[in-house]
Amino acid sequence: MASTINYPANLPGVYVNSNGYRPKNLVARNDVASGPPVFVLEDNTPWVMFDVSFRFDALQTQVFRNWYRVSTTSGSRAFNISLVVDGEPRAHECYFDGVPSFTQAGRRFYMSATLLAVAEVGVFDAENAASLLVLFDAFGGDLGPSIVTLADVIAYLEAEWLP
Repeated sequence: MASTINYPANLPGVYVNSNGYRPKNLVARNDVASGPPVFVLEDNTPWVMFDVSFRFDALQTQVFRNWYRVSTTSGSRAFNISLVVDGEPRAHECYFDGVPSFTQAGRRFYMSATLLAVAEVGVFDAENAASLLVLFDAFGGDLGPSIVTLADVIAYLEAEWLP
């Protein structure tokens, strides 16, 4: 990951709201007068928007606000954070999309924000993803839902093939 700023390890983890995220649409469609529409790949560098929330006490809120203001320069610099995606935590390089909002309820502070994830660690690049698709088809589409890295593919194949 390019960023050297990390989310403070001593603060509570982030909640990804409803495990919902919005990937960038990489394909543009033009409207044509006749014939089928034409689809064009505009960009091959995807980003993903995550709606997240945090729950802090008063001291943790001060730590977060100072980290946000000083370390990320009020959200203008990328930082590394672990987000739960598809049931598993994965490290992402993110920016804040807008300013986080805070709500106080009793002694707890609830912060919500939208994170723009520009990179993810431990996922396939285009070449490895194509290799996984070939393997997937070769096994009749039955490689298993827990495979997320090439190392998982190798471990799965070794478990299936070796006694």
